[in-house]
Amino acid sequence: MRRLLLVAAGLGVGTACCPIPVPRRVSVRPRIEVTVTDADGRAVSGATLTLARWIEGPPPDTEVDRWSATTDPAGQHVFDAIEATESAMPLMMHGVPWYGWRLCAEAPGLGAGTWELGATQPVMGPTTAGVTLVPGASCSAGRVSPSP
Repeated sequence: MRRLLLVAAGLGVGTACCPIPVPRRVSVRPRIEVTVTDADGRAVSGATLTLARWIEGPPPDTEVDRWSATTDPAGQHVFDAIEATESAMPLMMHGVPWYGWRLCAEAPGLGAGTWELGATQPVMGPTTAGVTLVPGASCSAGRVSPSP
């Protein structure tokens, strides 16, 4: 019995941090219904939208995808869902990345605003994003930063 336990322990330790790829289905981009308003709550037509997918960890804050669009006359846009199969390595210390999405909306003379979504599961369901523009702000690397 002791020999069996030693063999089992040896296999357990020997396969730890072993790069064995395991396929998993992930949301490259969940369906996101965006509505952009100005500081007074009015819909913003023609706002520039930048949506980025980030690896939240590990390693942190690595952008892997980016999409652009503009809002319609009602201040809305829908980013359709994109799913894919990727290989994760769950036995590796940093083998299973978690994603997040950052949306930055910007309109000349009205400012900019952001919205973020962190992945709570590999395949995300549809969601809505309400973005209110902040006067004097601008988009920088998918994030809002105050204008100089």
